[in-house]
Amino acid sequence: MPRTAKVVAFSTPPDMADHIDRVARERGMTRSELLRDAFRAYAGTADVAREPLAAYGTTTRSAPAPAFEAVRVARGDIAAICARRGVARLWLFGSAVRGDFVAGSSDYDFVVEWRPDATRGPWLSHVLDFERELSGLLGAHVDVVEAGTVRNPSIAGEIERERVLVYDAS
Repeated sequence: MPRTAKVVAFSTPPDMADHIDRVARERGMTRSELLRDAFRAYAGTADVAREPLAAYGTTTRSAPAPAFEAVRVARGDIAAICARRGVARLWLFGSAVRGDFVAGSSDYDFVVEWRPDATRGPWLSHVLDFERELSGLLGAHVDVVEAGTVRNPSIAGEIERERVLVYDAS
């Protein structure tokens, strides 16, 4: 049977190796699983960080809208959550992108595309847990729509036009 993985070796100081092992143990993961997730999170964040600021919205303002800026600032934490939860891609859309977000009454709207190996809970519990975690990070209510589930062509088109990529695991 052919091997489906490659071995990648690297050197690290002993205290870092101990830290990696401790974190993996605390999360119930193998060292390889932890490092794969960490790399996916890093790679997703690095790609977003290289995008020009104009890619983060279609506003004519000289600076991004505050709600969008909050997502941009939190992108490292968002990437870690996405990697841990099995997200392939995550897009932001709605008022946070358009610039008409009202603190205290607006919510953050995201479209999620799951990796094929993502753990799915019963009754969409995986979506609700993901929403709760993002909400805790951003300090506002979060709505998550799974990619391909919006059946209304008008709404689907609007989401497609205004969405902004926040995370990409590839």
